[in-house]
Amino acid sequence: MRVVRQFIIIALIFSMLSGCETKKIEYARNANVITIKNQSKMAVETSTFLLKREESKLTLKSANNNNNVQIELPSKESEIKSVQLSYDQKYAAMDIWDKKGLSVYVVNLQSGETLNLIEKFGDEDNYMGYEPPFGLAWSPNENIITMIGGYPEGARVYMYHLEMDEWQQYYTASLIYENIYGVKWGQDGEKLYYLVDFLENKSEKTVNSTEIEVDDPLIGRTIAEYELSNEEIMNDWLDTEREYR
Repeated sequence: MRVVRQFIIIALIFSMLSGCETKKIEYARNANVITIKNQSKMAVETSTFLLKREESKLTLKSANNNNNVQIELPSKESEIKSVQLSYDQKYAAMDIWDKKGLSVYVVNLQSGETLNLIEKFGDEDNYMGYEPPFGLAWSPNENIITMIGGYPEGARVYMYHLEMDEWQQYYTASLIYENIYGVKWGQDGEKLYYLVDFLENKSEKTVNSTEIEVDDPLIGRTIAEYELSNEEIMNDWLDTEREYR
C-alpha cells in the first residue's frame, strides 16, 4: 500500500511539473522582410524585389515578374517602416507613417491593385505602438495578412485574406488590449501569436495566441496565454531574420 501511495504522489508531482512546462513556440520566419531605417535612401534592392522612391511616389518591382507597381504615398514626409512579401511573393505589404497617422498598404504585384488596410478596417485613430516590422505578418502558407491596429489604449490584431470573398472575412483575431507590441505566425500557419502586457503585472510581457480557421468563413477561435519568462519572450521575439537598410 505504501508503494502504491508513493507511486501516486510521484505521479501527481510529475503531472504538476509537466503542467508548468512551457513548450517552445516555433514562429514562422519570413525571409522577405526589410526594415527601412535610413529614410534618405531612395532605392532598396534585394534578391526578391526592388523599391524606388521619388518624393511621394513609390515604385515596387518583384523579381518574379516585370511589372512596375506605382503607389502614391500620403505625403512627401511619409516614412516607409517596413516592406514584407507574402509567402508566394504575389503581394507586398508595407506600413507607412506620417503626421496624419499610420497607413498599411497591400499591393498585388501582378495586377498593381492596392488596398489600404487602415481604410478597410475603419481605424480613424491609428494605433502606432508597435515596433516595426512586428506590426505586420504574413501567413507562411496562405495569403492572409495580419496587422496591429485600433486606437490608443485599445489595440487589437486584424486579419484579412487577399483571395477570399468579402463576405467570408472576419477582421479581428484578438481581444482588445491596451498595448500589442507585435504579431507573428506559427510555422504551420494554424496559430497567430501576439505580444501583450501580462495582466497581473504590466511591467512584464506575455504571448497570447489565436487559432485560425481558414474555411468558410475566415475566423479566429480559441485564445490562449503562454507562461514564458521575459528572457524567453524577448530572445524568441526579437531575433527575427530581418534586414536593415
